[in-house]
Amino acid sequence: MVLLLALNLPLAPVWAKLLRIPRPYPHAGILFFAAVARTRSAASPSTC
Repeated sequence: MVLLLALNLPLAPVWAKLLRIPRPYPHAGILFFAAVARTRSAASPSTC
């Protein structure tokens, strides 16, 4: 746990800047990439 905290401390300013982004933008980005991944996986033949 301490190692994760030590690795994450230099990134604290980045996380703070990400929190300033208005909420609809990250939600739209997540939905977009999820839709692209879903259509790409549906278009390719399954290897399982």
